[in-house]
Amino acid sequence: MAKTLRIGTRDSALAMWQAKTVQSQLAAHGIASELVPVKSLGDLKLDQPLYELGVTGVFTKTLDLALLAGEIDLAVHSYKDVPTVLAKGLSTAAVLKRASTADVLVHKSPDFTTSGLQIATSSLRRKAQWLAKYPEHQLVDIRGNVQTRLEKLANNSWGGAIFAAAGLAGGNADNSGVVRVRATLCCPFVLSLVAFRFGGRLGVVSCLWEGDNLWGAHSLR
Repeated sequence: MAKTLRIGTRDSALAMWQAKTVQSQLAAHGIASELVPVKSLGDLKLDQPLYELGVTGVFTKTLDLALLAGEIDLAVHSYKDVPTVLAKGLSTAAVLKRASTADVLVHKSPDFTTSGLQIATSSLRRKAQWLAKYPEHQLVDIRGNVQTRLEKLANNSWGGAIFAAAGLAGGNADNSGVVRVRATLCCPFVLSLVAFRFGGRLGVVSCLWEGDNLWGAHSLR
C-alpha cells in the first residue's frame, strides 16, 4: 500500500489553502496525502516587525525541524519566505506555477491619496516604494495573517493596508468587516530581487533522499 504523504503547513487560512492546492495536485497524480498544521515563530511573534526578530526563516524553521525529525514528508511555503540556503538535509522538491506578483492596496478612505493618510504595512520594500509615490503619507506597522490584517484594518483609523494580491485571492479572506473596501493595484513598483524571483510562487520542501530530493525539482501543473 502506498504511503500517505504528510504535508506540513502553517495553520493560517491562506497557508492551509496553499497546502490544499498542493494536496489536490498530488491527488491528480494519484498520490494520497494529509495536512499537518503547525504554528511558526512568525505567526506567534506578532508584536514586532519581521526584520526586528533577527531570525532567518521565521515562517519556515518550525517546518524544517519537523521535516528533519521525520514528523512530516513535505512542507509548503510561500516561496519568498524560504531562505536562499536551505538547512542541511533539505531540498526544494517542487515549485508550483506562479500566481500574481502584484501588490494591492485595500482602502476604506474615499480618497487614498489624502495627505497625512495612514497606510499599514510592515514590509520595508513596500514602505519605501509607497513613500516614494506618496511622501505625505504615514506608514504604520501591521503583522498577522491576511484575515488578521483585514480585521486590524477594519478596527483602526488607518486609511488602508497593502497586501500581496496572491494572498488576498487565496484562503477565502473575509473583508466584509472593512468599511468601503476597495482593492486598488498599487503603483507600478520595481520589485526587489526576492519578490521578482519568488513572489507569487508556492515552494514544496522535502528531505534529501539518497543524494536527491523526493522527486527531483519540477513544476506541478
